[in-house]
Amino acid sequence: ARAFHSGRLSWVRAHALVPVVLLSSTWQEAWVDRADRVSVRRLEEDVEQALVLHAESPNRFAETGGLPPEGAERQTGAQPRDSETAPTPPQRTEETAWFFFGAPREVAHAFHTWAAQDATAARAHAVYARDGWRCTVPGCSSYRNLHRHHIQFRSRGGSDHDANCTTVCAWHHQRGIHGTGVVGCQGTAPEGLRFELGVRGSAPPLVTYRSGDLLEATEG
Repeated sequence: ARAFHSGRLSWVRAHALVPVVLLSSTWQEAWVDRADRVSVRRLEEDVEQALVLHAESPNRFAETGGLPPEGAERQTGAQPRDSETAPTPPQRTEETAWFFFGAPREVAHAFHTWAAQDATAARAHAVYARDGWRCTVPGCSSYRNLHRHHIQFRSRGGSDHDANCTTVCAWHHQRGIHGTGVVGCQGTAPEGLRFELGVRGSAPPLVTYRSGDLLEATEG
């Protein structure tokens, strides 16, 4: 409440924190600090994970407050990488508007059959699966109309390697990055990305995040 009334927390961030800070007064300040350093999207996911931890392991929650371990950040929604494991069958794709929530086995089998015959589709789906089938631009929660964005543009010699590709929604891809240029994305996917939001020519961007929706700097 003090952080909200002082202007340190927006009402959106304060609202997101309420469920977890009510569970333990010991960790309230640490959660407010966390809210200062991440996007709202990331904060909401962190709180959800903390609530699950509290329900499943109260002792661990008491020890950590449910806060993510320092140095263990990764891109929001990203899945652990395992070169020996095939990509998870998708729940959402940009080619269709279908949502396969709890897709039957026949649908998953059909996807694997199609992907096996189309190397381009297989590469694209691997990137989507790695990124949790969601736009990786900080703050964006879109699961629909996903595109595979080349961080170093192909027109500038960028490769099709997964490390040079990240998942973005159609709006951020076509208008934010390639259209108006107000969104910048550099680095290596998935953990080494740097997003600039509000790019303004020679002026500094309005805000900069790194992978994991972690706030890096704010200007203006």
